[in-house]
Amino acid sequence: MKKRIQIFPIVLLLYLISCSSRTTIDTGSIATDSLTIAKGQASFTKNCSSCHKFNQEASGPPLEGLTTSISVDWIKKFIEDPKTVIESGDERAQRLIVKYNELMPSFSQLSDEEINDIIAYLHTQKARGKKVQGELSILSRPGEKVHKLTSVKMKLTNDIQ
Repeated sequence: MKKRIQIFPIVLLLYLISCSSRTTIDTGSIATDSLTIAKGQASFTKNCSSCHKFNQEASGPPLEGLTTSISVDWIKKFIEDPKTVIESGDERAQRLIVKYNELMPSFSQLSDEEINDIIAYLHTQKARGKKVQGELSILSRPGEKVHKLTSVKMKLTNDIQ
């Protein structure tokens, strides 16, 4: 009985450590009502759909499953001002610019409500296939070294000026 009692705290500690090492995305702040989602769909169609699809590549990455892989705060910041996020050294943003070789335009003219509506609509588009999951890895896996970043930054600077 004593051995069992001594082992229990160790097993409990290992369990807690393994649970805390998983990164979970808090989606509790994302609206789920039909009106918000409908407004988000309209705004997405107007502002985003020419470059983004959900389950296939376009001039921007596929967005299916995005809200379950990336924090809402990061998505908001990137929509508002992707250039600033890239220049801040954000690894995810830098991988995107290297892969797509194109700077997403800033949508700073959108209100917080409009951005939240778009995110609510994005949240309805769950990841379904392996291809999308592979593409999301460029969005959701910080920590890798980014190659060719200097030349891309130079191209960005020239394109923006």
